[in-house]
Amino acid sequence: MADITCVRLTEAFVYLAVVLDAFSRRVVGWALDNHIEARLAIKALTVAIAARDPPRKALIHHSDRDVQYACGDYTKLLQAEEVEGKTCRSLNDARRNIGGFLEDTYNRVRLHSALGYKPPVEFKEQSGHIQAI
Repeated sequence: MADITCVRLTEAFVYLAVVLDAFSRRVVGWALDNHIEARLAIKALTVAIAARDPPRKALIHHSDRDVQYACGDYTKLLQAEEVEGKTCRSLNDARRNIGGFLEDTYNRVRLHSALGYKPPVEFKEQSGHIQAI
C-alpha cells in the first residue's frame, strides 16, 4: 500500500511518501522531500523494492489518489503520531526525525490492532509468512 502525506515544518511543508507491507503493516519504503512530484513516490517504491527484492509479478500494489484525505476537516480529526508537538526546522531535520520514527518506532515498537497488538517486525518474524511489499 502506498500513500503520501504532508508534514509541517517551522515555515513550510514537506511531503512523505510511504510504502507499507499490507500483511505486516511494516514500512518497507519511504521518501521525504519538499515536492509532491511523481519522483517522490517513485523513490519510496524503489526503496521498498530494493529492500524486499520481490519476484516479478508477485505483488499487488494499492495507492489512494483522492484529495479528500488532505482537506482541513478530515485532518482535524486525526492526530499525527510522530510530528505532533515536534518542530522540524528543515527538510533534512524532518528526514532524520521521521526516518528514525518509521524504522525504529513504527516498525519495531508501535502496536497494531490488526496484527494482534504486535509491532510489524515482531508480527512478521512470528508469522513465518513469505516476504512481500
